[in-house]
Amino acid sequence: MWPMTHVLFVCSCNTFRSALAEHLGNLRAHKKGLNFQFSSCGTYIDGRGVDPQLTNLVRDVGLDLSSHTPRSISQEILDQADVVIGMSQEHVDFITENFGKPAYLFGAVAFGRRDLQAEWRGIESQLTRFELNRHQYFQDILVRTMEAMPKIMNTVPRIARLQAQSGIISKGPKP
Repeated sequence: MWPMTHVLFVCSCNTFRSALAEHLGNLRAHKKGLNFQFSSCGTYIDGRGVDPQLTNLVRDVGLDLSSHTPRSISQEILDQADVVIGMSQEHVDFITENFGKPAYLFGAVAFGRRDLQAEWRGIESQLTRFELNRHQYFQDILVRTMEAMPKIMNTVPRIARLQAQSGIISKGPKP
C-alpha cells in the first residue's frame, strides 16, 4: 500500500462542488480501504453554508454534509495537500497566481478533458434557461462527481509521484 495521499479540492465558496468532492472521496476511500484523505476549501467564503436541499439529496448516497463548515483557502491548507485540484480553470489560476502551487483541473484529472467547467456552465444555464429545479441541478453535479471519483483516485497517485520526481514541491511553502 502506498503512503496516505492528501487531495485538496478548491472551488469558489466551498459550499457545493469542492465540499461534495471531499465528502464523496472520503466515503469511497473509507469503504474501499484506500489510503486517501480528501479536504476542500473555497477561494472566498460568502457566509452561506451548504444548501439544505443538497444536504438532503446526498443523504441518499450515504453522505452527511450537514456539519460541513466552509473554509477559505490559505497557505496552511495548501501546504497539507499532496495534490490540489481546482474545480474550474478559474480556481486553478487563482491557486497558481496567488500561492505559486501546482494545481490541476478537475475535468482533466477525472476525464482527461481540459474544461469540465463548460459542462458545468451548461448545467447551470439549463437551470436558468429551462428553469429546472435546484434538485435536478444538484443531482446532475452529484452524478458527475460520483463518476469522477474513481478516476481521480486512480490518477492522483501518478500526479503525486510525477511531482516528486520532477522536484515540484507539493507539500510545504513555495520556494
